[in-house]
Amino acid sequence: MKGYRVIRKGGWDTHGLPVELEIEKELGFTSKREIEEYGIAEFNQRCRESVFRYVKDWEVMTDRIGYWVDMDDPYVTLENDYIETGWWILKQFWDRGLLYQDRRGTPHCPRCVSSLSSHEVALGYRENTPDPSVFIKFEATTLVGRRSAGSADVSAGLDNDAVDAARQHRFGDADPDICEELTERNLLYHQGIYRHTYPFCWRCDTPLLYYAKTSWYIRTTAVKDRLVSANSDINWYPDHIREGRFGEWLRNNVDWAISRERYWGTPIRCGSATPISTTCVGSVADLVALSCAAAADIDLHRPYVDDITWRCASDNCHGTMRRIPEVMDAWFDSGMMPYAQWHYPFENIEIDHDGRLPADYICEAVDQTRGWFYSLHALSTLLNDDVAYRNVICLGLILDGRGRKMSKRLGNVVDPMSVLDAHGRRRPPLVPVHRITSR
Repeated sequence: MKGYRVIRKGGWDTHGLPVELEIEKELGFTSKREIEEYGIAEFNQRCRESVFRYVKDWEVMTDRIGYWVDMDDPYVTLENDYIETGWWILKQFWDRGLLYQDRRGTPHCPRCVSSLSSHEVALGYRENTPDPSVFIKFEATTLVGRRSAGSADVSAGLDNDAVDAARQHRFGDADPDICEELTERNLLYHQGIYRHTYPFCWRCDTPLLYYAKTSWYIRTTAVKDRLVSANSDINWYPDHIREGRFGEWLRNNVDWAISRERYWGTPIRCGSATPISTTCVGSVADLVALSCAAAADIDLHRPYVDDITWRCASDNCHGTMRRIPEVMDAWFDSGMMPYAQWHYPFENIEIDHDGRLPADYICEAVDQTRGWFYSLHALSTLLNDDVAYRNVICLGLILDGRGRKMSKRLGNVVDPMSVLDAHGRRRPPLVPVHRITSR
């Protein structure tokens, strides 16, 4: 309306655990073992098919609300071109020392059997969560510092309670068994309940556990100061979010855990033959050159991309390079959208200077300050040392009758079509037409 040519490109976020969980539910699966027995190829094919089930419903709704968007040529995160841009981005980080593997305490969902990033954890905190409070009796040590037999028995017994707990599926299921055993052995001094704030998996509602495990990280802390200063260049509505919710998040930034031990997602295209020999592949052409495979003709998802191997060129190795099994955090897919939707830099190299970057504005709800707003801001800062968007319109959330955020998981979502039928755009009333005849 002001003379600008606005690109109204639609898009489909198609990867991630929400899709996997829906297919698991349809198949009656409750574990990753069942997925692998069923077959990763078959499982991922069902994931691929499921993400387009509701395309027509979405198109009808956008038309009903007058939302102007090009749905004839959308970006789709599962397409090879989109995935290839993701590989290129990771290669840029790898070459600059910003992509690394480390073993550290990581928030882990025992239901999804995968790590979560810090911004995913922030989406699932709950206040007033009840947990057991247990005080255990130990025998005092002697004065030479030697542990008494009774104390040793306690340690051995608790190590075996740990084994039983690991066999339990959900967090807390083993608590009654542990308390019962401690009581029978006269080792329970006091038992109670305390309430505190605790993180839950934002996808499946399972309480998280902190495991020491190996994951892949992007070193966002290397540009922490720039993340903060670039935020000052963004115009926020309401403006208190800039230094409040979003600013506080940036000032407490930690490295981004991007690897997920799952199936339906952008594969991390790093090959490894030994712990010290790792190759990061930045394009399909690189993969073809290394492996002599016709990779351009295959689906780049698991399990097909897993079958492409090559000989390690290291003088100390000469083993077979195989892809690491993890896939990317789906928030990484979302954050690379400004580049991947154009298959940059393999095509549309001009987006750097033709006005498509950065975006003039973005509009999402307040929960995206630690989701899409963050992933866009982090990747743009790392890649271009610039903002991803100049203006933000940050919306509130429509709550249900109990004050909860509407969620498909909770089943408290209001069907938008019923609201539109009752309160939205209406067709004009029919006007009776009188036939006029002449004699």
